[in-house]
Amino acid sequence: MQANRFHFRKVIEEVDKNFFDPVLMQKAQERSQGIDKIVLAHYMILRAEDMSSRDKLSLRRFP
Repeated sequence: MQANRFHFRKVIEEVDKNFFDPVLMQKAQERSQGIDKIVLAHYMILRAEDMSSRDKLSLRRFP
C-alpha cells in the first residue's frame, strides 16, 4: 500500500463533496461481496491507492 494519510484526506474531501469515481465504485462493490456497509471503505482504499500511483512525489528518488 503506497497511499498515506494525505491521500486518504483528499479522498475524504472528495466524498464530502459527493464525488465518486464510477469505475472505482464498481470495483469497490465487487470487492465488498454484497456487504453494503464496507463498500465505502473499499472505495476509499482504491481511490487513495489510485491517487498515490499518480503522485509524482512518490516516484522521486532521494540521494
